[in-house]
Amino acid sequence: MSRAISAPILTSMMAQESPDGYVILLTFTHPTLMDPIRVASSQLDFRSNNETYLACPFQVDAPADSAEAPPQVQLSIQNVDRRIVQAVRSIPPGAGEMAVTMAVVTERFPDTVEFGPFHFTMKSATYNRLVVTGELSFENILSEPASWARFTPNDHPGMF
Repeated sequence: MSRAISAPILTSMMAQESPDGYVILLTFTHPTLMDPIRVASSQLDFRSNNETYLACPFQVDAPADSAEAPPQVQLSIQNVDRRIVQAVRSIPPGAGEMAVTMAVVTERFPDTVEFGPFHFTMKSATYNRLVVTGELSFENILSEPASWARFTPNDHPGMF
């Protein structure tokens, strides 16, 4: 899969030293939340596309390359703001899953999304007083039917 990378970022990636620092932006949304929760992997609160992201340390573990199961991403986020755990607790059972959007920008050009946005759903979450851990998943398109039509002997007599 090819991605379009801007010329300044490509030059920065190929350089021996670079002033560009990458920032990962996460946005958590759900119909039961009043406002989306936005966090950034920076040391200070970060502003991108007229939105303020809370500075919050987190770790995103890439999915394993497995043919037997759809990819799962593990997210561990420090519990620095009470709203994060409250958001996880506030979703009632059966109300759907929390949507998570991840994008990568640079500190120098915060309004230009360089990678992403990647859309996930949070399948499960656990938390304690220090960290919130969630299992993120891509949309499972492999389980979707390929066609609405079914070829059965009743509908197509030539098949047996």
